[in-house]
Amino acid sequence: MYARREDKEKALSYAEKAAIAKKEEEKQIKEIERQLRSQYSGNRTTLQRLSFKTTYLHYKFGGGRPLYVDITGEYIPTISAKKHFNNEIGKEADVNTFDFRHLSNIGVTIGSARWKYLGNNTVEVVGNGTYDFNLDDFKINQRNIGTIIGSILHNSPLNIVPFASVLTYGGRPFKIYIKGKAKINP
Repeated sequence: MYARREDKEKALSYAEKAAIAKKEEEKQIKEIERQLRSQYSGNRTTLQRLSFKTTYLHYKFGGGRPLYVDITGEYIPTISAKKHFNNEIGKEADVNTFDFRHLSNIGVTIGSARWKYLGNNTVEVVGNGTYDFNLDDFKINQRNIGTIIGSILHNSPLNIVPFASVLTYGGRPFKIYIKGKAKINP
């Protein structure tokens, strides 16, 4: 006579059930990580379109190697030609592009950078930066709040969902080289 499935499950001890659940969770975590890695090509020495996905996956799997991104065609709602550059072509300014009210691709991925005004409501980044989660002089401002949230999303082993830590834990800061021109407000 064969035991029914329900009878077998009842017979398992809590320790056995926990061990089975742990193995299943580990399998799910490995599958999620495999799927994330499949989204990341690994060779990011060529110019990439700027996106949160590109920078996030490079942080997780890029091993600290530099990333080269293109901002051509991006719009930065938090920068103004008049306010930040006094409409002076060639003028440079350090501007934080992150703002909770006006989230943009650049604001979320780059944050603060040194910008050069090129005229015609267009800017480019001067120099390069590091994609990391350093706070700005430990001030309480939107940039630092966004940095803390980004750090949590990239680095903290969140256990809200059992396998969420694979999405958030681990990664290495990297140099980010930004090319191209973006549009700003008048």
